[in-house]
Amino acid sequence: MMGSGQTTRRRCSFRLADVLCPDPNQVLSQMTPELKVDGEVVFMSDRGKEPEGFAIVNVEGILSPLIVPAENLRSSEESVLNPNTGTRNTRLR
Repeated sequence: MMGSGQTTRRRCSFRLADVLCPDPNQVLSQMTPELKVDGEVVFMSDRGKEPEGFAIVNVEGILSPLIVPAENLRSSEESVLNPNTGTRNTRLR
């Protein structure tokens, strides 16, 4: 990218509706399963004999809640949520 601005590499967030280029519909068609999203856990459900094995998550901009294995939840600090204790353990990457 050419320009007079500086490269900062800082994290940011924005709405897909705010994207100017490419067209937001093109962005939607280019999403992969590796896309990271964040949301609010609204309910924890069991996974057979494992209590709180699944999280029901509301994600802003997605019309229905998502069901995610609790072991795959991460906080913004990249920590793992322990569904049995509700505590977070930092995951090193």
